[in-house]
Amino acid sequence: MSVTIQKVVEFNGDLDQIPEGTDRYAWTATWTSGGSGWVTTTEVSEDIWQFEVEDWTTGASGETRAVTYEVNHWQASAYPNDPGLSKQFTITQHADANTGGNIINTTTLAPATTTQAPATTTQAPATTTQAPATTTQAPVTTQYVPPTPNYSNITANPSGTVDEGQQITITVTGSNITNGTRVWVNMYSNLADAADQDDITSGWSSGAGAGDSPSDSSWGNWVTMNSNTGSHTITLKNDNKLEGPETITFSLYATDENGYSTGNVQTAVTINDTSYPTLYTVSYIPGNYSQYGSCSYTNNPKTATYEAPENGLATLSTLTTAIMNDDEYVGSSGVYFKIVSSTEPGFQYNSHIVNHSSPATAVDCSGVTTTTEQLLDFTTVATSGTSYSTGRQYQFELTGVPRTGNRIGMGIYGKSHYYVIPSSQDGSIDGVGAGYAAFLNNLSRTDWVGSTSYTYTQGNPPGFEPTASYSSSTNRLTFNMNWQNSINAPNVTIS
Repeated sequence: MSVTIQKVVEFNGDLDQIPEGTDRYAWTATWTSGGSGWVTTTEVSEDIWQFEVEDWTTGASGETRAVTYEVNHWQASAYPNDPGLSKQFTITQHADANTGGNIINTTTLAPATTTQAPATTTQAPATTTQAPATTTQAPVTTQYVPPTPNYSNITANPSGTVDEGQQITITVTGSNITNGTRVWVNMYSNLADAADQDDITSGWSSGAGAGDSPSDSSWGNWVTMNSNTGSHTITLKNDNKLEGPETITFSLYATDENGYSTGNVQTAVTINDTSYPTLYTVSYIPGNYSQYGSCSYTNNPKTATYEAPENGLATLSTLTTAIMNDDEYVGSSGVYFKIVSSTEPGFQYNSHIVNHSSPATAVDCSGVTTTTEQLLDFTTVATSGTSYSTGRQYQFELTGVPRTGNRIGMGIYGKSHYYVIPSSQDGSIDGVGAGYAAFLNNLSRTDWVGSTSYTYTQGNPPGFEPTASYSSSTNRLTFNMNWQNSINAPNVTIS
């Protein structure tokens, strides 16, 4: 393995005298044997230098190689005879197999101390203001310093994108890392589409101090390093949820368990949302005109399919469109259908009813509790007039509870017309009374004339069509007609 030598340089002199852009001192290397480049020089802190010698495994037994390093004061060229301005030492490496192939001899030819030039010199001017009157020297010390661990990379396999249900292997690599060293891998993302613990079935720990994890770590897991590499595998979950692509980031904790910096190297992977179905199935039951009756149905459910939304849950509009477009759907104006359930996770319309006439509104069956309410009814309470010459007038009293979808039907002159109660009049007798009167008044003569019946040539005055009005104070509908025959009260149906 490589060996590191440390040298300390002591600089004496007036820093203010150094020209701008000039170093205080500089190293030069003379490779005397064995090629060059097998020693790397690094200033690890101010005036502390490391010389890292590569392992030599190719040399013959007894062979040596050497390099001499010289450090020169910035004024060394101006005062070549001053021994305090230049220092050197030699590194000799042996390739002897009997000695392990890596013996380092360092020869200190002179203490590696730099200083300013003396006040007087044979080569310098008689006087100078740049050098002190006296010079001092300090010895160069040599000691072995273990190389610093370096974490250079983290990779994921597969990389880039991966499908739900697959495994991801995270590999950490570096150099100078002691075997058995553990480093924590955070698994996280600060993105809105981030994956979390629910997306992984195995291979992670909660972190944040749980067990022996770092106290401020994210959820993740330890990786153990051997021969400068370590790996860990996680398994992604087929969660059958509609989430879209998600991102998971793998990042080294700031330091390994020995306190050495990791550089926070990281990598990211996108998880494809492959486990959710592209179609969901909704179950429904055709109902009738009654909310309670439709909620009570449990037999013979039908099914329809709809596409999974890109985000969130399916809307009511999506569901009702799928149901009403189903081949087995038989709904009509005013009739309810019951949504039973769906295969969609988190479905929010279980046991709801929807009226065919109002597909944008759903009613939860848990709130439909009235089972004995009286249905809307018309009762004849007064009549006047006896023939077409005088006309006839009927008064019908409204009672009961009108419900959305109830149909009011009445027939005269060989014709029948039906009024379907809208959702805006649900439960309101006055609303239905006024609405039904308006409906009757909007019918024209031709709406009433049958193909073989009354032609509006009779009557006094001749040919007036029926008219109607409603009184909210009495809940009565008044109906006027020019026809000698009697009629029945309007009929209300719910199915």
